Amino acid sequence: MSLWEIMDSPFRLLDEFDVFMDLFNRKMVMEMLIDLATKEYKSNQFLFFTPQGVKEVVSREGVQIFEMPKLALRTKFVFQED
Repeated sequence: MSLWEIMDSPFRLLDEFDVFMDLFNRKMVMEMLIDLATKEYKSNQFLFFTPQGVKEVVSREGVQIFEMPKLALRTKFVFQED
């Protein structure tokens, strides 16, 4: 993020930036990032990847949220015998 002002790029990506945050800080940081993206960097596209949910993100103009479907986890490993 510190290089965003000196490097011009049409895309900004953050991957798992919130993985070690508690719910309060996560919500605060998400709001700050969305404000930054929608007010100061209007000509850029932002992608925020998170393993957490996005229920606390307030929908607003210029924000589009895509959620991946939850994967069913296997409880058993299946091994083939030769």
